[in-house]
Amino acid sequence: ATGPAAAVAATSAPTGPPVHMTYVQVVTKHWLNLARTGAICMTLYTVRGAGVFLLPVAAASQGLSSAQVGFVVSVAFCASIATLPIGAMLMDRHRKAGGVPALALMGLGFFALAFARSLGLLYTAGCLFGAGNGFSGGLGQSLGQDLAGTHPERAMIIALYRTTAAVGQLGSPLLLGGLAEAYSLQVASYVAAVVSTLGLVLLVVMRLPWSGVAEQPRRYAALPSTEMTVSSSTDDVEGGDGSDHRGNSSENATAAGADRAVALGLP
Repeated sequence: ATGPAAAVAATSAPTGPPVHMTYVQVVTKHWLNLARTGAICMTLYTVRGAGVFLLPVAAASQGLSSAQVGFVVSVAFCASIATLPIGAMLMDRHRKAGGVPALALMGLGFFALAFARSLGLLYTAGCLFGAGNGFSGGLGQSLGQDLAGTHPERAMIIALYRTTAAVGQLGSPLLLGGLAEAYSLQVASYVAAVVSTLGLVLLVVMRLPWSGVAEQPRRYAALPSTEMTVSSSTDDVEGGDGSDHRGNSSENATAAGADRAVALGLP
């Protein structure tokens, strides 16, 4: 088949082999992007798990009451709620725009927590961590979606990616709890800050798989609208009955829609 319908069908055709793949084959095919994105994902979820663990432990270690510990944690979550919409808007433009401030703020929060000897410093550390946590609210899921893309094996890619996130979430409290028991809570906070810095560096220097979602509105705006194309084509037609006008308009609308789908890479 030829024409606009064939062009639309070509854009909606799945990429990759049309057969089921094993996890070994998926890792072999996508190992580089899995390593890049998985390393960032693991550090991100390690840091987020570290904050949830360290903040209440640090507050309790200073002899605060249960109500005061709960208030410190609530302040951190309020900061997360306040910055979550901002982080989402930034990540719609570019993933790094939301991830860089997130990891930077959480790293600063852990450094502040290492020196927290008063209630005010605990609130400061909680606000910094909470703000960073809010900025990174959708980063993990967004990176996973970008990594999976439109590959037929995208479910297996996301499963492998989420495994790295689970390792970070599970290992963070165990690692930091062991460090706090063997050395001190300050050492555990330093380690969490170092992991935050490592994730920040990885996010800045590594090239990430990008789906181009933020580019589509600008490219869409640059294309002529279907309505304008139909209107101009109808005005240019002279003579004939109403069915000719409707037929030409329909053909032009179909062609314009197909061109737009091809330009945007949409099915």
